[in-house]
Amino acid sequence: MTGVTVLTDSVACLSPEVRSRLGIGVVGICINLHGTLYHEGVDLTAEEFYAQFTDEIDHKTASPSVGDWYEAMQHAIDAGADGVLVVTLAGKLSSTYDSARNAAKLMRVPTVVMDSKTAAAAEGLFVRRLAEEARAGLTLDELVTRAERRRGGYHLEFVLKGLRRLARSGRMPASMARFGDAVDVKLLLTLGADGNVRLLGVVRGMHRGIDRIYRRVLSAFPPGSPGRVVVSHALLDDDAKRLAARLCSARPELEVEVALFTPVMGASTGPIIGVAWEDPALTGT
Repeated sequence: MTGVTVLTDSVACLSPEVRSRLGIGVVGICINLHGTLYHEGVDLTAEEFYAQFTDEIDHKTASPSVGDWYEAMQHAIDAGADGVLVVTLAGKLSSTYDSARNAAKLMRVPTVVMDSKTAAAAEGLFVRRLAEEARAGLTLDELVTRAERRRGGYHLEFVLKGLRRLARSGRMPASMARFGDAVDVKLLLTLGADGNVRLLGVVRGMHRGIDRIYRRVLSAFPPGSPGRVVVSHALLDDDAKRLAARLCSARPELEVEVALFTPVMGASTGPIIGVAWEDPALTGT
């Protein structure tokens, strides 16, 4: 037996190296680009998507089906798992959690599905911690207990470079988006512990938005505090690397990584940069 296998969805922004090293199974969110259906992270990588991205790209997204989840769960069981822990993006953002739960009912070994109440790299940090503990031999019940205790302790804040993609997706009036872009207004957003996206503030200029997030991270980690931080982005690689370098310089104790937003997110937002971090109080718990 291999113990417990941890599964998640592709929105978690986990690198292939992390997934392979920790044995994390990933089910791809569906994205339809100009009539062609892909499962992101499976037959469409983030790099491939952003290489063809334009402001006019046409897309639709859909949650993985019950069958997609069933196949991933069954694969874990066939490989020897005696338990499966599935962690999904916030249920308020997608029906992914519901389809995973329906698939779990069909499994012949204990399978638990948890709503992470977050998404993107914050979800990835949550999943990574649990996968490390599964590798260390924790039981499914122990992992669920730890997951319930930590849920809500993962933070995600981000700033959008432009508003046109939000308008195209119907999440903002087109007139408001045009005005905001004309005066260089940037939205600062966060995904709260309740799974809802909230506005943190509005700034003029992308550099001010990035600096605001930078200072928020520093305030979360006093000097000397260890922790994990992921700087994630779409189409803003240089900005992301500079932000990561600033964080490493100011807080050498932090593990800071750079990751790409997944296609289903980047397609709706366009260029974006954000930071996810694990609450320092969770370190060692």
